[in-house]
Amino acid sequence: VTPTSQLVGIQAVLNVLSGKRYSIVPKEVRDYVKGFYGQPPAPIDEDVKRLIIGDEEPITCRPADLLESALDKIPEEVKPYIESDEDALTYVLFPATAIEFFKKRKAKKEEAKTSLPPERQAELEQVAAISTAVAAYMKSLSEVKALTFQRAKQRISPWVLAGRQSLAEHGV
Repeated sequence: VTPTSQLVGIQAVLNVLSGKRYSIVPKEVRDYVKGFYGQPPAPIDEDVKRLIIGDEEPITCRPADLLESALDKIPEEVKPYIESDEDALTYVLFPATAIEFFKKRKAKKEEAKTSLPPERQAELEQVAAISTAVAAYMKSLSEVKALTFQRAKQRISPWVLAGRQSLAEHGV
């Protein structure tokens, strides 16, 4: 549904409810007649225009030319978060959401600064994999006695046991 059809529908309902045409006129209808939605596709009847906006003159310029720049009014406490023109526009259009986004982005960047170098991360992943294998081995000692046996007084590798455990679980 287009905005103008909604305006017409709302005005029609208000006309019926009030019992008199244009006795109650919403701000949006006034703004449309004043030209804040751009030039109407056809001229508005002068009598209707007078009923809606009285003696006020409709604008003849581009409606956006009447807006003040919101970019100049960004608060100082927000400026440290703004890294680009897109950030400034995001704040102007969606201030609450933008602040939340900026804070999360900053926290993520701070977290990235304190993260481990790739080499150290790889080492830790290897330790985690070995720890997991050892834990699986220890668990298998108590659960799968048939697969654990000693060969020349040495226990079988946890990797071998894990493989055998997997084979046993799959019925192979």
